[in-house]
Amino acid sequence: MMQSVAICTVASFLVMGCGDNKESATQPSFSSAKLKRSDSDFVLLNRLRSTLLKQYGTASETHYYPTASPSDTASTAINATSSTNTQERGVDEEDRLKTDGQYLYASSVDKPSLLVFKPDGATAPPVASLDLVTRNNTLLSGLYLHNKTVIALAKDRFYGWGSWLTPAMDMMFMPVNTQPSSQLFFIDISQPESPKALNSLSIDGQLISSRLVGSMLYVSLRYTPNLKSLIPYPTTEAQAAANRSLINNASLKDLMPNYTLGQNTAELFSEQQSCLQTQYSKDSSSNTIISLLAIDVSSTNPTPKGLCFIGDAETLYASPSAIYLATTQYNYTATANALVAYSGTVQTDIHKFALKEGAISYKASGRIDGHLGWYQDLKPFRLSEHNDVLRVISFTGDQASNTASTAKLYTLKENASTQNLDIVGTLPNSSNPQSLGKIGEQIYATRFVGDRAYLVTYRLTDPLYILDLSNPANPTMLSELEIEGYSDYLHPVGDHYLLGIGKDAVVTETGSGDSGRSAFYQGVKLSLIDISNPAQPFEKDKIILGKRGSNTAVSQTHHAFTSLQTGNTLRVALPISLHDTAAPNEQNTPESMRYYNWTRDELVRFSIDTAQGSLTQLPAVIGETAGSTTYSSAWGEDRSIMMGGYLHYLHQDKVISTAW
Repeated sequence: MMQSVAICTVASFLVMGCGDNKESATQPSFSSAKLKRSDSDFVLLNRLRSTLLKQYGTASETHYYPTASPSDTASTAINATSSTNTQERGVDEEDRLKTDGQYLYASSVDKPSLLVFKPDGATAPPVASLDLVTRNNTLLSGLYLHNKTVIALAKDRFYGWGSWLTPAMDMMFMPVNTQPSSQLFFIDISQPESPKALNSLSIDGQLISSRLVGSMLYVSLRYTPNLKSLIPYPTTEAQAAANRSLINNASLKDLMPNYTLGQNTAELFSEQQSCLQTQYSKDSSSNTIISLLAIDVSSTNPTPKGLCFIGDAETLYASPSAIYLATTQYNYTATANALVAYSGTVQTDIHKFALKEGAISYKASGRIDGHLGWYQDLKPFRLSEHNDVLRVISFTGDQASNTASTAKLYTLKENASTQNLDIVGTLPNSSNPQSLGKIGEQIYATRFVGDRAYLVTYRLTDPLYILDLSNPANPTMLSELEIEGYSDYLHPVGDHYLLGIGKDAVVTETGSGDSGRSAFYQGVKLSLIDISNPAQPFEKDKIILGKRGSNTAVSQTHHAFTSLQTGNTLRVALPISLHDTAAPNEQNTPESMRYYNWTRDELVRFSIDTAQGSLTQLPAVIGETAGSTTYSSAWGEDRSIMMGGYLHYLHQDKVISTAW
C-alpha cells in the first residue's frame, strides 16, 4: 500500500503545504503540526475510508509511487567492558553486538540467528547459536540485552539501497497486497550456552526505530491499512467500483493494526482508544498510521501498549523522559492553471511524547524550516533535549528563500497550555547573523554536548562550528574552524577534545566548484580537535587511514565506534575497509582523483591521551585480505567489544580477539 504519492491531486499537495516560511522570530502555524484526538471512532473510520477511496476508488492509467522524505563521553575506568555507543546516556539502542560482560551475543549476517561467543583472554570461540523463524527469512535488524533476556528484532525489508532512504521507501518495493510486519523474539540466556526462545511478538507495520529505557522497550512503526482483495491499480470502472465497495464496507477493525503474541492475535488499539490525528484539512490523502508503543521486556507477557496517530514519522529521537517523532513536509501550492508547484520550502514537524513508568502521553508539536538530512542513522543526532529544551539543527540549504546559511538551529520548549513546541530561539538571528555553513555546503555531522552544539558542514573544506546554547533564547556562535576534509561523526573526548571521524580531502584548482575549484575525498580521517578554548579551537592531531576508496562503518552508524576509558587514556576501535592497492586502470588518473583497490578489512586501534591531546595508532586487527577472499560490503556490519585488557572484533559471523 502507498503512503504518500509522487503524482497526486491538487488537494493532497495543498495539504502538505500547511504552514508558512516566516523568520522564526514569529511562531509558525501549528494548525497542521499539532495532534488531536478523533471526535469518535466513526470520524476516524470515515477519515481512513476517505483516503483509501481517493487512492483506489477511481480508475486511472497512472501508477502511484511513494515519495521519499528527504554519547556521551566514553566509559569510566571502573567499567572494564565497553558497551553499545549510544546518543544519550540511559537510552540504549539496538545493535548487532551486545555483551553482559561474560559472553558476546551477536546477530548473524547470513541468516536469522543469534550467535553466542565466550571470551577467554585473547580468544572468543562460538559456544551456541539459536536459529529464529522470521517472516520471509529476513535477517535480524538488531539486539537488546536486559538482565537474562536477549530481545532480537526483525523487520521486513524490500529495498537494498542502504540507509540513506527513509523507512517509507520499503513500501515502494513491497509485493502487492503485502503488509509489512515487525517481529520481536524474547530469548532466555540464563544459561548462555543453551539459549532458549521464550516468546515472540509480531506487530503490524514497518519498524521506524526503537529505544530501551530501563525495562521498557519503545518502538515506533508505520502502518498503512491493507484490504486483501483491494486492486492496487484499478484501470477500469468495474475495478474501481469493486474497490469502493470493499472500502465502504470495511470496519475500523479491518483498517487498524494488530499484534500477535505467541499464538494469540489481538487489536493493537481498541476502538475506544481512537488514534490521534494531525490537524490537516479534510482533503488530506494520508492514511498512514504511526504507532508508538511501550513493551515491558521483563514481563512474561510482553504486551505492547501505547498510542497512534494518522500522519507520518521518519525518525525517532529519545531522551530518558521523552520521545520525539519527526517528519519532513514538502510544501506545494496551486497555480493559476490548476497545476501544482513546489513552493521552495521544506519544513519538519516534530511531535513530543512523554515517557513515565511505561506510559506514553502526547504533549506537544512544533514546526521548523528545513529537514533533518537524508541518512537515517544520522537524523536523530540533529535533535537533543537538555533541561526540558529541545535543540534541533536543520538543513535549509535547499530552501528557495535561502541566501546564506546552510543550516539553522532552533531551540523549542513545550507549552502545556497550547500543546505547542514554542520556538524559543534561533541561529542565525538578528543579533547573531553569522551563517551556519556556506551556500552549497551540506551538513555532515552534528553533536550536542551539554550547553554546546558542534556542527560540521562541507563542500571544499570542513568548517566546524561551535555553538553556545546556555541561553536557549539567544544561542550564539563561539567559533568556526576550517580544516581539510570532513567529519561524519563527532565524539566528545573528555572536556577538552572532540574527535571527528570522516574523510580527508584534497582541494584542486580544476573542476566546477567555487571559482573552478573542487574537492576530492581521500582516505578515512581521524581528527582530534582541541576545544579547551571554544573561541579558538584547533586541530591538535590527526591520522589518515588508506587511500581514496577507503571507508569506515562509523560513517554509516555510530554503533561501529567502540571506546573505553582507562585512566588518562581513551582506547578507541573502529572497522575500516582499507583501499591502498594501486589500480592498473587508474594509472593515468590525477592522484587526487585516483581510486585504489581494496586491500583488506580491519579493526583499527588507537589510543587518545586525554591529558596531552595526542593520537597513537596501534597495529590493526585483520579481518579479511584481498588475497584470501573477494571484496564484500559486509564491513559495514563489523563491530567490536573491549573487555578488560582484550579486544574482540566481530567480522561477519566470526570473532577475532587480541590483547589490547
